[in-house]
Amino acid sequence: MLLTAAAQVVPLVLKVYACIVGDAELFHRLFALLVQKFHSDSLLDRRGFLIVSNLCALLNAEQVYRKFSSLIEGEDNLEFASEFVQKLNSILITSSYLADMRALLKQTLVNAAGKDLFLSLYSSWCHSARATISLCLLSQVYHHANCVILSMVEEDRMMKPLIGATIVVFWLELPSFAHIKQQLLEDRMSVWLKKLLYRLIMLLPRDSKAFELLSESLGSLPKHNSVGTQFECASCGNQHLETLQLADPDDENQDIGNTKDAINFASLLEKFMHIQRKFFNHLKTKMLLQRHKSASSS
Repeated sequence: MLLTAAAQVVPLVLKVYACIVGDAELFHRLFALLVQKFHSDSLLDRRGFLIVSNLCALLNAEQVYRKFSSLIEGEDNLEFASEFVQKLNSILITSSYLADMRALLKQTLVNAAGKDLFLSLYSSWCHSARATISLCLLSQVYHHANCVILSMVEEDRMMKPLIGATIVVFWLELPSFAHIKQQLLEDRMSVWLKKLLYRLIMLLPRDSKAFELLSESLGSLPKHNSVGTQFECASCGNQHLETLQLADPDDENQDIGNTKDAINFASLLEKFMHIQRKFFNHLKTKMLLQRHKSASSS
């Protein structure tokens, strides 16, 4: 019904569903059924945004996302999981229904509830590198975002397209990431945020609109007179040679804040890379099979 019904009927159907999921078991069954439907039909592409957004409006948005995340975390169909997570991430950073969730995620490093939400989403967001980077940017976990990008590039340079640097840069123009624009103008901005932006620009084609946008942002950074270290963007030559404010030597991970002992970022990175290796190998195998099939038929 969700696929065949007219678009204006879908919210009414979901409203009925929302009225009958009063207990945990029915709630789980509804979302498990939705994931199954997203799997088997073209429902995710055609109605995914509409369905998830309306569920967040009718139910508790955080509960909706936590449930979807728990169901997708162990998904065997890696392409479906990646596509679904990207859809969820797109809604997370654009929908007005999820404004409270975005505000809570921005407190990840200083608030236990924010940290818990970040961790609950991260477990499934690992299926998409660009979604993971977006989650880190939203949650202001800039140090970990650097590690995510660097680990993928060091693992295999062919993994770079999975990072989706161009899309990430365009996301930075959204209101949801206004805090990043503001931090770029502050006298004491995050060292790791600055490094992250340089890592992103190094992955972009120099003739792209994304490169131009990020280049302008980096070029307008205030110059500090504090003691610093040089960090050069190789793809830009000397154009963006900047001075990075040094972190306190007693606090290397200054972005990690009060919860640095509570979040095991090394473990998160290991989990992320495990899933991304599987996904990358799956895509390589699929490509080789397609080439073999094409060669056989010609």
